[in-house]
Amino acid sequence: MKKHGLVALLAALMFTSVGCGLAACTKPADTSTDSTTSVDSGSSTDSGSSSGSETPAAEYQITVSATEHGTVTTNVSKAKAGAEITVTATPEANYVLRSGSLKCNGTEIEDGKFVMPAENVTITAEFVEDSITAIEVTAPDKDTYYLDEEASSLDLTGFEVIARYAGGGMKALETKDVTFSDVDFTAVNDNITVTVTYGTLTDTFQVGVRKRDVAEKDLANTYRFDKAANLKFEDTGVTKLVTLEGESVAFTANGGKIVVAKEALPYAQTILRVNKADGHRFIKVIAETHIKTVEDFKAIRDDLGGCYVLDASLNFEGAYIQPFGTVPVKYEGGSMIDSAGIGTSPDALAEGDKLKAQLGVPFTGTFDGNGYVLYNFKSGCDEGMWHAVNYGRSLFGYIGAGGTVKNVTLRGYKLEGGQDSAFIAGLNLGTVENIVIDEENTIFSHYGRANAIVSVNGGTVSNVVCYVSDFTDRDGTKQLKMIAPDHSKNEDAAKETATRGYIAPEAELTDLTALDGWKYIEGVGTVYTNQYYVISRAEKFEIPLGGTLDLNLWFDSSMSENVEISVWGNAEVLSGWNGERHTHYLHFGDGTLATEVGATFTVGFGTGSGRYSQWVTVAVTAPVLTGVTYDGEANVEWYKGVAVDKSQFMLTEHYSDGTTKSVQPDEIEGLDVESLSAQQVKLVYGTYSFDITVTVVEKVAAVASLELTGTAKNTVFYVGGTLTLADLAGLTLTAVYDDGSRLPVALTAEMLDKTTFTEADAAARLTISYEGAATTLTLTVYAAPTSITVALKEGVSSVVYPEGEVIDWSQFVTAADNNGNPVKFENLTFGSGTLNGPVTGKFVYTFNGNQTAETAAETEISFWYGIGTVDQWNNFAAKTNDAENPVTGYYTLTADIEFSGLTFVPAAGTPAETVGSAEFAGIFDGNGYQLKHITLGAHNSAVFIKLGGGGIVRNVGFYKFETKKSACAAIVKHNYGTVENCLVTGFYNMSGYGAGLVSNNTQWGVVRNCVIDKISYDSATNNSIFINENAGKVENCLVVNTKIDTMIRKDTGTSSNLVKADAWKTAEGTSILTYANNAYTYTTGDASVTFADSAWSLDETTSALKLVKEYL
Repeated sequence: MKKHGLVALLAALMFTSVGCGLAACTKPADTSTDSTTSVDSGSSTDSGSSSGSETPAAEYQITVSATEHGTVTTNVSKAKAGAEITVTATPEANYVLRSGSLKCNGTEIEDGKFVMPAENVTITAEFVEDSITAIEVTAPDKDTYYLDEEASSLDLTGFEVIARYAGGGMKALETKDVTFSDVDFTAVNDNITVTVTYGTLTDTFQVGVRKRDVAEKDLANTYRFDKAANLKFEDTGVTKLVTLEGESVAFTANGGKIVVAKEALPYAQTILRVNKADGHRFIKVIAETHIKTVEDFKAIRDDLGGCYVLDASLNFEGAYIQPFGTVPVKYEGGSMIDSAGIGTSPDALAEGDKLKAQLGVPFTGTFDGNGYVLYNFKSGCDEGMWHAVNYGRSLFGYIGAGGTVKNVTLRGYKLEGGQDSAFIAGLNLGTVENIVIDEENTIFSHYGRANAIVSVNGGTVSNVVCYVSDFTDRDGTKQLKMIAPDHSKNEDAAKETATRGYIAPEAELTDLTALDGWKYIEGVGTVYTNQYYVISRAEKFEIPLGGTLDLNLWFDSSMSENVEISVWGNAEVLSGWNGERHTHYLHFGDGTLATEVGATFTVGFGTGSGRYSQWVTVAVTAPVLTGVTYDGEANVEWYKGVAVDKSQFMLTEHYSDGTTKSVQPDEIEGLDVESLSAQQVKLVYGTYSFDITVTVVEKVAAVASLELTGTAKNTVFYVGGTLTLADLAGLTLTAVYDDGSRLPVALTAEMLDKTTFTEADAAARLTISYEGAATTLTLTVYAAPTSITVALKEGVSSVVYPEGEVIDWSQFVTAADNNGNPVKFENLTFGSGTLNGPVTGKFVYTFNGNQTAETAAETEISFWYGIGTVDQWNNFAAKTNDAENPVTGYYTLTADIEFSGLTFVPAAGTPAETVGSAEFAGIFDGNGYQLKHITLGAHNSAVFIKLGGGGIVRNVGFYKFETKKSACAAIVKHNYGTVENCLVTGFYNMSGYGAGLVSNNTQWGVVRNCVIDKISYDSATNNSIFINENAGKVENCLVVNTKIDTMIRKDTGTSSNLVKADAWKTAEGTSILTYANNAYTYTTGDASVTFADSAWSLDETTSALKLVKEYL
C-alpha cells in the first residue's frame, strides 16, 4: 500500500469514528472562509489524492422514508463520506414539520443540512396539522323560532364553520366536529347567543324565540263553540294541535272529525297551529259563553277575557250592575284617567292620596249583544265621593286592547258616576260598535264631564246611535258629549221599542169602543180614550206567513208627558208552522190564533202612567224569503276539463213559513277547470254569495273489474251456517282500474252479498262488490247432516300424535256425513276424556258452530303419544319423574332422536342405586326408531331409571351410547316390567358394574328378544353384557362384537338362550342368521336364538339384525 493511500484510509477511519459516531450524521462545520466543499451526486474532491490509479472513495445511499402530509427531498441520492447534504422538507397545506422530527439515521438534522457518514443513511420526518388559532361561523339561515313550532334543536341549514390556521391557511369544519350551546325553545327571547365550540375555540351567532303573531287573513278558519261544550271541527290528517304559546292541546280524531275537550283550551280565544302530514295551518277557536239570564250577565266580571254572546233580551228589574273592568286612574297632583291603560298603584302614594288613583283592570274579551236589549238596570256608584273608583263609571269601565262590545241596545239604563262617566266605557282601547243607546237612558255625574259613549277613547268607536242629548249633575242639565256622531232625539224618526202587545180580532175592537166611557179624539189618527186607556188605529203592518213582525211604534209626547212604556199584554208577534195540523198560527202569551195568508188582526200596545194604548192592524202576507244557504262541502274536487255544472252546487232557499226550495246559483265565479290547483270560488245567487274551495284535479281512474286470487281458508258451509271474514283468509282482492292500474283491496263484510245460507248448493255464488265492480267466489253449501260414517284408513291400526296437541284426523281416518258429503277433519272429535291407550267411543262432528252429528256405533281405537324430538323426549322424561303421579299410557317414537351435544334427561326417576318412587308403568314402543348418541353422565343411570310393574319397553333402538360412570345400563336401571325386542348398537366405555340392557332385573322383571351390537368397557371391573343382577327372567338375547364374556354378573333368577357371536357374517362372508318360519335364527353349539320378522329384519349390507319401523 502506498503512503498516501494509507493516509486516506486513516483519515476515513478517523472520520467514521469521530465525526459520525453511532449516529453516523453530523452537522457541517461552520465555514467562515472562502474555502468550500463541492458535493454532487457522482463525485467528491479529495485534496489528498493525486493519482488516478488510486481506488476511488466509496459512495453511500441516501434513502428518504415515506411520509404523510408532506414531502422530503435531498440534493443528491448518494454521496461519499464527508459530503455536505442538503435536506428540504415541504409540508402540505395546513400542515407543518414537527419540531425535531427531521432526522438522519435517528439524529436530528439541524438547519436542513448534515455531513454524510461512511454508511447508508435514512431520512425520516413527521408532518403534523398546523395549530388552529380561531374559528369563524356563518349563522344558519333560520334565525327565528316560534313557540308553536316546538323546536327541539337548531335548524343548521346554511350553517358553516371555518377553521383558521396559525400559518394563514383555513379549512371548512363539519358540523359534527363542533358543539353548540343549549337553546331554550320554550321561552320567548329575541336575543339568544349560541356559542359554537371547537376544542378551546369559540364563535357565536344569534337566534330568537318568539310567540308568532297570526293575522286574521292568515287564518284558515275560525271556529266558534259553546264554552260549556267541546270544540268540534272537521279536518283530516291532523297530527298535533299547538297553541301559539307552544302548549300541546290534546284531541281525538275519528273519521275526519276533530274533538277537543273544553278543558284543554286555555283561553277564550285561542289560535291553534294544526300540524298535518303535508304541512300546517292556523285556526282561531272562540269559546263562547251564552248569556240567557241576569246572573249569567253578572258573571262576566269573573272572566274579563271571555267571549260572551247574548241569547235573549234581559230585564234587570232595576238591579244594580257592578261595572266590568276597573278604569285606570293616575295621580300626578290631580286624578285623571290614564289613556295608556295603566294607572297608578295606591301603594305608591302617600296615605292621604291612596284613594285618588287605581290600577286598570281591562275587559279584554268580546261581548256580542246579538241584537238583543239590556233594559231596566242601574250602574255606576251610589254616592259622589271624590275617589278614583268613581272616575269613568260605566257599564264596561275599561275596555282593553283586543276587547270588543257590540250589537246591543241599552234601554232604561240609569247611570250614576263621578267625573268622566259614560254609558259604555270610561276608557276604550278596544272596539265599540253597533250600539243603540235609547233615549230612555239617563246619566248623572256628580262632578260633571259625562260622555255618551266613552270618556277617553284610544280604540275604535263606530256605528253607535245615541238618543240621549244631555245629562245632569249637581248644577243641573248639561249637554252630553259623544264620541260617535250626535244622533239626538228626532221627532220624525222611528224609534225601536221593547213594547209588548196582545192581539184581538177586528170585531173585539169595535165592541170595546162602543162601551160607555170611551171618547173619540180628533187629530191623532183614529183614537179612542177613557180614563184609563187611549186607543189609536194609526198604522197598518204586514207580517209574512211564518215570519216575525218588528213594530216600530211611536207614542207622541203630546198625548201625555213623561210617557213610560209599561209591559202588559203579550210578548211579541211570532208565527210558526204546526206540522201536525198543517195550519199556521200566530202565537201570544194569552192565546193562539190560527192564520193564513190574507188574515187581518188588530194588535194593541199598552202604556204606563199615561194609561193609553196604540192599536195597529196586522195583515198576514205570503211567506217571504228569509235566507239562502249552501249546505254542500266547503272543499270540492272537480275534474280537469269538465265543464262547470251549476247543478253540482245546489243552494237552499228558506222561507218564513219554514218551507225550503233547492235552487242553482246564478253564477259560479273564479273556477278555471283547466288549472290544476285549489281555487277560491264564489257561488252567487241574487244578493247572496258563498265562498268555497274547489280543487281541480286529474280524473281519478275508476274500478273496471275485480280479481280474486289465492285460496280461501274455508269454502264449505252448511245450511244455517254463517260466513265470516276469517273464512276468506288467504284470498287477495285486487281492483283493476280503467287506466290499467291495479291495487289490492281489503275485504270487508259490507262487500259480501250474503253471510248466511238457507239452502244446499254445490256451487253457491258469493258476490263481492267494490266501487261498482263485482266478482264471485264459488262456495259449497251442504245440507245439515244427522249422522256421520268414520273408518280407519287402510294400514292404520293406531292413532299416534304428540301429547297435548290436537289430532289431525285426516292422517288416520276417512269420513263422510249421511248425505255423502265429506266432513271437515278439524271439526271431528272422538270419545271423551284422555285419548291414550285403547279408547272406545263415537266420532262426533261439529258444524255451524254448535250443531253436531255422530257415528251410529262405538268403536275401539288405540291411541299413542308420539315422541320424535329431544324436547318431546325431555318433556316425557320430566313427566315420568313425578313420584306423586306415576305415568302409564301408550308412548311411541315417531322418528330417530339425535342427542349429540344436547341435554338428555333420563325417564322414570333419578339415577340411584336404590329404587325410587318415580316409575314408568305404561308401554313405550320405539316402533323401530332409535335414541342416538346419549351420554349417561351419572352413576346408576339408564334411559329408564325404573320400569314399573306392567311397564313395557319394546322395539327401541339405542344407538352409540357412552358412559364412564359405574352401575349404568343402556335401557333400564331397575326393571319391574318387560324389556323386549330392543336393539343396542354400540354401548361404550362402561365402568364397573355396567350392563348392556338392564342393571337390576327384579324378580318381576322380564328381558327377552334383545340384541346388542358392540359393547365395550372402560373398566373391566364386574361388567356384564346383558344384566348386572338378575332375579327375574332373561331369555333369547344375542350379543355381537364384544370382548366381554360375562352375560349376567349375578344371576339368581332364570336365564336361557343368551348367545354371543363374534361377527354378523361367517368367514365365508355369509350371514350367521338363517331365515325360516317367519323368523331369523342363530345357532352356536347347543344354544340358539330366534327373532320374529314382525319386529326384526336383516340389513342386506352388513347382515346385522335391525328393527322393523312403522308397524303400529
